[in-house]
Amino acid sequence: MYCQHCGAEVAEGAQFCSSCGQTVAAAPAARRAPAPAVPSAPSTSAPAGPPPVSKLATLSLIVGLCGLCLWYAASLAGLILGIVALRKISASRGAVGGKGYAIAGIIVSAGLLALQLLIVVLMIPVSLRAREAARMETCQSNEKQLALGLIMYETDYDGHCAAAETWTDAIQPYLRNRELCHCPGLPESEQGGYVYNKALGMAEESDIRYPAETALVYDGTTGWNVSGGQESVVFRHNHGANLAYADGHVKWHPSGSLSDTRWELSESAPSPGFGSFFGPKMP
Repeated sequence: MYCQHCGAEVAEGAQFCSSCGQTVAAAPAARRAPAPAVPSAPSTSAPAGPPPVSKLATLSLIVGLCGLCLWYAASLAGLILGIVALRKISASRGAVGGKGYAIAGIIVSAGLLALQLLIVVLMIPVSLRAREAARMETCQSNEKQLALGLIMYETDYDGHCAAAETWTDAIQPYLRNRELCHCPGLPESEQGGYVYNKALGMAEESDIRYPAETALVYDGTTGWNVSGGQESVVFRHNHGANLAYADGHVKWHPSGSLSDTRWELSESAPSPGFGSFFGPKMP
């Protein structure tokens, strides 16, 4: 080391300088380098920030919204997924988030499902009315064919009407389709459903003075070759009945509105003779 006063070299550990005799100050102790930092053990506490969002909860909301396009399947699936996600989030004790998504998915899915069910309930009566309207139109077409068959029978048999006891069989050559004699408003197991006005049985065409007002064939009791009067009308189509008139036109009547229909021949019309009960002669 060196003397602080004269700069001469001094032996290690000497107290006085051999050149100037001055006291030599001890050299300052070397500073010890700081010990390297020891890495601390990883913390076991929960990380800061919100927990991860449950994918199941997000999926329930997305699937529930798809119910706007896919209807019941998506709405029901979204409701189930939302309930399952909510239960898993609650069981995780804060480790998994997304409770709001799960609740939103449940609400959206349940709301859409309820709306869709309401639409179905409202559409059922409309569908039933449309179906009954189609049956009524088919029935009117059947009665139109039956009336035309009876009119053709009158033409071929010199203006004589078909017998009330055999009218359905008598017009089969003109119809060539037995299904026309079955009302679509009846089950397939029941036969017929159309009734012939018995007042016209064996009568002559000239006896019918008001053909546009006189009932010919109408909705009535079931059976084959059935004839009757106003008492046998059955209002089976939308609380009404179809009536085919002697001139060939068909009209639907609501229940209780048959006052404009004639069921008997005119009083001035001649009554058929005894021989007519055996049926008109073949031309």
